[in-house]
Amino acid sequence: MRRNWLYLLAMIGMLALVSYIGRAPEETKAKEQPDVSAVGESDVQAEFEKSPRQYAGIEQAQKQVDFEIIIPKYLEQEYIPGKVLIDSESIVEIYYYGDENQIVFRTGQGLGNISGDYTFYDTEEDIVCETATVTAKGAGSRFSLVYFSIDDLKYSLSFEEPAAKQEIIDIVDSFPEKTPENAG
Repeated sequence: MRRNWLYLLAMIGMLALVSYIGRAPEETKAKEQPDVSAVGESDVQAEFEKSPRQYAGIEQAQKQVDFEIIIPKYLEQEYIPGKVLIDSESIVEIYYYGDENQIVFRTGQGLGNISGDYTFYDTEEDIVCETATVTAKGAGSRFSLVYFSIDDLKYSLSFEEPAAKQEIIDIVDSFPEKTPENAG
């Protein structure tokens, strides 16, 4: 009989221990880290740090920022503009849709790369254009991300399908020249 009681107490103790170990307080849970493969590629996608606000078009978004939104003529001619977003840091993000590609164009005031894309790419190259020298990242001779500065504004282009060097040059060199209307 004594042995049965000891066995029963031991079982209750083990059940209590197993259920206690299975619980973790909310505040001690580890923050979720992005998956990184063996070759160093990250699954981090370009996204806003804080909730963006969507606008009906570029004209409406222009009223919300302290700088002029200047769009490369190539994008206006070759692609159809889609949604327009502004994040809490006044970075404007415009989606452009084409037959074979989608481009996310971002502009704003800030430091360095404003793309929000922190993926590790195999290739990084500086491409010298007439308008600016751009940093292009991708794989081989095709690029998924481009970022650069013109005057006091930062720009980035994210390509759904990696772009060739010539298309990047065509886009960057199609920025309108500074005029009194867009001299910011």
